[in-house]
Amino acid sequence: MNPSDLFSEFNSSNKALWEKQALKEINSLDSLSFVQYGIGYQPIYTSEDIDLGQLANFNPTKGKREWINLPICLSNDPKRLNELGSYLLEYGADGILFDTENKEIDFSYLANQIHPTKKIIAFYIPFDSVFLSKIESISSELHIGFIACHFSLKDLRNKSIWEAYIPFFEKTIQEFPTNSLFRLIPISESFSTNVIEEIAYLLSLAVTWIDELTEKGIDVSKIISHIIFSIPIHENYFLQIAKGRALRFLWTQIVYKAYGISDFTNDKVIIHCEQMMKEDFSNSHNNLIRNTTQAMSAILGGCNYLTVLPHTTAQESDYSFAAHRIASEVSAILKEESHFDLVNDPAEGSFFLESITQQLIDKSWNLFKEIEKKGGVLEVVN
Repeated sequence: MNPSDLFSEFNSSNKALWEKQALKEINSLDSLSFVQYGIGYQPIYTSEDIDLGQLANFNPTKGKREWINLPICLSNDPKRLNELGSYLLEYGADGILFDTENKEIDFSYLANQIHPTKKIIAFYIPFDSVFLSKIESISSELHIGFIACHFSLKDLRNKSIWEAYIPFFEKTIQEFPTNSLFRLIPISESFSTNVIEEIAYLLSLAVTWIDELTEKGIDVSKIISHIIFSIPIHENYFLQIAKGRALRFLWTQIVYKAYGISDFTNDKVIIHCEQMMKEDFSNSHNNLIRNTTQAMSAILGGCNYLTVLPHTTAQESDYSFAAHRIASEVSAILKEESHFDLVNDPAEGSFFLESITQQLIDKSWNLFKEIEKKGGVLEVVN
């Protein structure tokens, strides 16, 4: 018997018939489709719904998926902050992210204690010449992943800020090969209201950095090789996966087509993801689940650095060693027990994820072009 004959007695079906029957059974909706955050969602997807276009040959990363487990050290006590760093590295973190704003870091301690571990160290720092000089003094001794200065839009509109940052940037990039993970230009934003705006603003900020630094005579390829996108990961699981994929795709296209760097591929885009913790997340046990799902979104979206906050962030002003270690272990468990690192691109081929990724690409790109026509993000955002 021909296997196809098994279904000959059944009428053929399609998406339209399925939706018609579903609406009939629900009997309370006019449509099963809806729009949220500017993205259209459907109840069922088929290959007919997907127009992959350029995305058909796109993989966020090549080979096995790898990311750096980079927990953040949070404490108001400088001594405790340094002790936390050593503690987390001892228990398996790939590196440490120090938030040094309004705090002090014992840089000589870091050089002596952390340097032998060869682990990656990253910094959030205020834009301050003292901090820059301190980090510069130990840059050759530490395996620094990235240095993210806290720039506000007001700062970036101030030409003197650029003048102050240029010498530090020029001197520092000479000490690091362009093919390393080291990044010195942080591209992040906190003023968008939805994912489409977030991606468009990030792209425009990156272009602004390139414009400003090339005017100072710095080679565009060096600038691009030191850019890192630092993005927040929120609760909308699938949309956050698509956000990382769309950002990587669009920046690759901009660098390749607008700046003519033909050997720039999507795996050279470096993305740091930090899980967001809202003040109303008061149930620390629920936060453990949030930490895990948001970390999964970041990894499946193709992040290179992953920072998970302690689950007690919304309740404590100073955070326990245990809370920091649990946050670090989220990434470790997803890698060592769930084996997220063994799959190249788990999102590839999912009609649903490919659809929302393509929508994000198209809508973010259109908004980015509008922003650039108006003079860039510094002119558009108040």
